[in-house]
Amino acid sequence: MGGPFFGSKPALRFVLLFAAGILLSHELEIARVAAFLVCAFLLLCALLAFLIQRLRQTVDIPIVLLVVSLGVLMYAEDRTALRHQRVESRTIEEPVELNGTVESVPQERHDRWRFVLNADSLKREGGITHRGIRALVFARKRSAKSVPPTQGTRISVAGQLQRFPMRRNPGEFDYGRYLELNEINAVVLSSDDQIRLLQSEVDGGMQTILPRVRTHLSILFREYHRPEVSSFLSGIILAERSGISEEVKQSFVNTGTIHVLAVSGLHVGIVALMFHAFFGLLRLPRHAVTICTMVGLVIYMALTGSPPSVTRATIMACVILFARFFERDVDVYQSLGIAALIILLGETHQLFHVGFQLSFAAVVSIVYLYPKLERLIKLIPAKYEEIKAIDYVLKLFAVSLAAQLGTLPFTAYYFDRVSIVALIANLVVVPIIGLNVMIGFATVIASAASGWLAHCFGAVNDLLVNFVLGFVEQAARLPYAFVETPNLNASFAFVYYLGIVVLFNVQNARYVKQGLVLILLLAIVHVYSGAQRSDRRFLTVTVLDVGQGDAIFLETPQGRRVLIDAGPKSPAFDAGERIIDPFLRRKGIQLIDAILLTHPHSDHIGGAAHILGNVAVMRLVESAAQGHSATYDTLSRIAAGRKIPVEVRSAGTTIDVDSLIRIYVIHPGFGDAPPRNQNDQSLAVRVVYGGTSFLFPGDAEAPSETKMVKRYGTFLGSDVLKAGHHGSKTSTSTAFLENVSPRSVIVSVGKKNRFSHPSPAVIDRLARKGITTLRTDDAGAIIMRSDGFTIERIRWRDSRNQKEF
Repeated sequence: MGGPFFGSKPALRFVLLFAAGILLSHELEIARVAAFLVCAFLLLCALLAFLIQRLRQTVDIPIVLLVVSLGVLMYAEDRTALRHQRVESRTIEEPVELNGTVESVPQERHDRWRFVLNADSLKREGGITHRGIRALVFARKRSAKSVPPTQGTRISVAGQLQRFPMRRNPGEFDYGRYLELNEINAVVLSSDDQIRLLQSEVDGGMQTILPRVRTHLSILFREYHRPEVSSFLSGIILAERSGISEEVKQSFVNTGTIHVLAVSGLHVGIVALMFHAFFGLLRLPRHAVTICTMVGLVIYMALTGSPPSVTRATIMACVILFARFFERDVDVYQSLGIAALIILLGETHQLFHVGFQLSFAAVVSIVYLYPKLERLIKLIPAKYEEIKAIDYVLKLFAVSLAAQLGTLPFTAYYFDRVSIVALIANLVVVPIIGLNVMIGFATVIASAASGWLAHCFGAVNDLLVNFVLGFVEQAARLPYAFVETPNLNASFAFVYYLGIVVLFNVQNARYVKQGLVLILLLAIVHVYSGAQRSDRRFLTVTVLDVGQGDAIFLETPQGRRVLIDAGPKSPAFDAGERIIDPFLRRKGIQLIDAILLTHPHSDHIGGAAHILGNVAVMRLVESAAQGHSATYDTLSRIAAGRKIPVEVRSAGTTIDVDSLIRIYVIHPGFGDAPPRNQNDQSLAVRVVYGGTSFLFPGDAEAPSETKMVKRYGTFLGSDVLKAGHHGSKTSTSTAFLENVSPRSVIVSVGKKNRFSHPSPAVIDRLARKGITTLRTDDAGAIIMRSDGFTIERIRWRDSRNQKEF
């Protein structure tokens, strides 16, 4: 029964085929029934091939296809189950009541508590009850003295069921997908006065004990360490990272050391060594030490909440210990296959979890590349090799380099950057993190015997943690500490890994020739497909979802970029920093040819300060009737400091950025009396490409619309109109609408905004005229693309269109 499937490392081969099936099911969304029928057919083929002697040599073929189909089927089942289990509001908000057990430690952020509730019942209006729901609860603190419910207690929560989160803009973090991968079925908004304690302790063995232990360890860390140190230790030991600030996390991202904040192989390995040493000191038999160590690792995994990185590392460690128990050699690749298979058979969607991907990529690359790098280390002169310190540093460097090389495509894709200082930073950080974990456990053990000894251990850890935080902060500030890497996709990853294999197998001529041929073919395909795409020139208009404000991004046929307004800014939110800048970076855009500031209200130009400070801008264009505001004055100072030209435009002029399009300024008129209302100062433009056109009136209200109609009449005619003033009743007047005569109207508006925009009267007016209305509060960002003849809407949330962004 020879063949590829029944060769060496069967678990690894099985899981690779199984994962291929999951990917296939994810991309094509194959129906469960079709996948089941294919599996049944292939199983029958495999049985026939096995029973018929002359076909037995071909039995591997249907088995290989069967394993792939099994991956397709199981992912289709999981996907359907997740969608059916999701409970979301049919309206904007829906009153609900939940009874259940607090599963996670409540985290405080701003004025809210956040925790996961394992609800045995969720009651909706109409008497509908859902069972077995894991809900993410956000509870607003109405009192500064309010105390959150503790982990493991049973509570009743009254609140408002929300719609499941969706990505609001291209390239944005998919929070809804993140919740789905973590098996969260519902999102509920509540407040502290709507939470009632039902039972302070839940009978359930480990379900009661583990939260108590976790809480006790957190209290001990706070007792023997300063707040920032205790939060850091809770993160690297208990996988509780909520207390670590976003600034600290970003520094670890920029230095390529973010992996140490996720409890993973490093941490589990240290815990395994500690358990093994402890049980060894008790003089237990060798087999008993092994079994006790495995049990201890499983308990530790449960204590951390069993994130994928800990689960993978625990399974790996247990497989290795299990092999030692039976005195067998350990095949690391086979162990990896078993670990991945156990995780994926339990939850196929874990394949798409960043922690799962980074964990396995790091271990595989270390196993594959470290022996090759170690051979290079042996090339150094013998007199240096004998110095143990140098040998240790070089080997640690080799491990770090192998891990960095293996995970680079994933870190580049998920974090949009690659750290240049990562190799050196990991040499310093990784050993100290190991010490932090060991001393952290030593502090806990010592606290049971001597508070003084525990304080001594705590003082040492304080110094080490402060050194790590300071080192990482300074390393992240170095010039060129990292490079941004937008627009990377699967093709890049394939070529990259192929290049790694070729590079580390230069002595094998066959590997090199085959690899270079593949790389050349892929390059030809990439260049050809790029040339094919460039044959058609598009004007792409993206109305970003920036909440209650405006930000419209134009990409012209000749590759020019224009930003019309930049969204709002408040103490808690900056559209420039949170939305526009990430959107630009994801698309690899580092220069904007022009920013048009329609008028000085902060909901339109608030985010511009961040853009001016972080993106190259060629010029600012403003209205001839531009008023002033504190926000506008700040922008003026930034523009002057960065020597950005400011141009003033009035009706009858054009803004030249691309010879294939025309941007006509249609308001305000030169010499018009300054309006009292700053909305009526808005710079309004009509963008024309071939036989298609778009009209952007800013916040212009009815008086300005009347002036535009008198001045231009049917010249205002456009296929797409961005509704003035977010769909307010003061804009989009009947006469204006008749002259523009749009096929579609886009309303840029925030969810549940305090102005009740858009006006029901305006929406009704558009509906009566048969005009399609698109709203950012409902659809998120809205993208329109014109080839000069027709305009199409890009469904950017469709996975088939994701590669573009």
